[in-house]
Amino acid sequence: MHKHIILLFGDDPFAVRETVDRWKKAFTEKHGDINIDIFEGKTPAHQIIEASQAMPFLGEKRLVIVKDFLAEQDSDEQKKMAERFNDIPDSTVVLFWENSAPDKR
Repeated sequence: MHKHIILLFGDDPFAVRETVDRWKKAFTEKHGDINIDIFEGKTPAHQIIEASQAMPFLGEKRLVIVKDFLAEQDSDEQKKMAERFNDIPDSTVVLFWENSAPDKR
């Protein structure tokens, strides 16, 4: 597992959203909000990968939040994303936010 790829999910969507909001707030306090990208699950994997691989602009870190990617995308898009995990630089944190428990496979 990569230290910069995080999966948040749970039975309580409100609590999960609060956790995501805390991540965004902490990131913004430390690095500003210019390097935060937020995507909905229907966004194609290649767009999320491009944002994840981009170097931070005028900062040290980048935060990419992807909501419901596992729930919304088919296995081909999920595979494309997984194959590119090693290409994500250490300067980027990718946070997958799922409102339901993902398939354990």
